[in-house]
Amino acid sequence: MDLVLLKSDGIPTYHFAHVVDDHFMRTNLVVRGDEWMASYPIHKQMFELCGFHAPDYLHISPIMKMDGTAKRKLSKRKDPEAAVGYYLEEGFPIDSVKEYLLTIANSNYEEWHMANPNLTGEDFVLSMSKMPVSGALFDIDKLMSVSKEIIAESTIELCEQQILEWAEKYEPDLFEFANSHKDQFKNSIGLWKMSGKKVRKDVAKWSELMHMFDYLYKPQEKFEQTVAYEVDDKYSKEQMKEVIDIYKKDLFLDSQQWFEQMKQLGEQIGYCSNMKEYKKHPQDYKGSISDLCTIVRVAVTGHKNSPDLYTIMNIIGEQNVQRRLDHFLAHIF
Repeated sequence: MDLVLLKSDGIPTYHFAHVVDDHFMRTNLVVRGDEWMASYPIHKQMFELCGFHAPDYLHISPIMKMDGTAKRKLSKRKDPEAAVGYYLEEGFPIDSVKEYLLTIANSNYEEWHMANPNLTGEDFVLSMSKMPVSGALFDIDKLMSVSKEIIAESTIELCEQQILEWAEKYEPDLFEFANSHKDQFKNSIGLWKMSGKKVRKDVAKWSELMHMFDYLYKPQEKFEQTVAYEVDDKYSKEQMKEVIDIYKKDLFLDSQQWFEQMKQLGEQIGYCSNMKEYKKHPQDYKGSISDLCTIVRVAVTGHKNSPDLYTIMNIIGEQNVQRRLDHFLAHIF
């Protein structure tokens, strides 16, 4: 083949640059996509003609991606997830990305990991023979699942450190909260990582925190501007106002018996504190203790479902809880 080695402007083509660069950099193994396999005879011949010792070559199949119903090569020009910066900006823990890449690099990695739960990917021996020959399919949902497991297994202290490092560059409001309310921030991590003794697996990347837990981390002014209350249609404005008004009068945040006090509060205005009793005779009550807590929960967080409400209010602080109750009343009327 009559190859061009130097362009008219003096810049070498890839073929020539590859041979020269890899020789003088003492490269002993070239790992590249299998689309370059057809060029191997050319490069081998050029090494020989230059009098250089050729490195070993490993040609691997590219990482693929679903595009509609068809597969195509993951593209650095089209796909943000092809760039390392994407994972940094999104806040994926580094160990999560490494763990996922190992699952698509070697078909036996997940089986090895299950057999060696106390070892890490650093201990795994990568095998060229176990690499997929038809192109591993990149699955962002699988990465999210792997990352949730990694975060769930991480200590609160490690999560705290990683979130701070990420937030300092990408989420100033979260960084400000974490630095100015260190104890509350640490408690908040335990809040969304644990449900009693059960480990929660809700968070896959740090960029989700401000969306999932805006009621914890947003400044009060921004929370009021952006909150979208998940109000259930079964509660009337008057019913919600009655609950918030009585709760505001006796806002207890320091008691470990918070739920018992909520039951007593509900009984004063006609809410049943016993769920079994309420299910038998719902017509005798305005609602259950669950309804009472849900109304307060929505007023404080904007959400019908959240981790432990008592802990949330203690992290937010009494002053902000009062402000949120007032803001909720203004919103519904």
